[in-house]
Amino acid sequence: IIDNKNGWTWDAGVNFYTNKNELVELASGATRDESNWWFVGKPINVIYDYEKIGIWQTDEEDIRKVAEPGGNAGMIKIKYNGDYNADGTPTRPYGEADRQIMKVDPDWEGGFNTRVAYKNW
Repeated sequence: IIDNKNGWTWDAGVNFYTNKNELVELASGATRDESNWWFVGKPINVIYDYEKIGIWQTDEEDIRKVAEPGGNAGMIKIKYNGDYNADGTPTRPYGEADRQIMKVDPDWEGGFNTRVAYKNW
């Protein structure tokens, strides 16, 4: 930006990068290894867990009784992947079918840097 103007120098830089990867196969020949969170066709760095979508509210008791029997208002609510009854209540409680494979790496990363100098200081 400034190159030795009256002894002043000012440099700036920016960078962007991505890291994309995908498991193409497992040595065992299986398509998933849930104990290690490895899934063919997904990135190596994933979380295999329930997707948290909020907190159970006091006015959601009808849904909570079905989706999470014994749950209380104030507990973590997860994303439900099942079907719903005509009244809007889930057809089953939360279970293994509600676990998600979630990518944790960002789509891109970047940075910005700057350096200011005066003469030899």
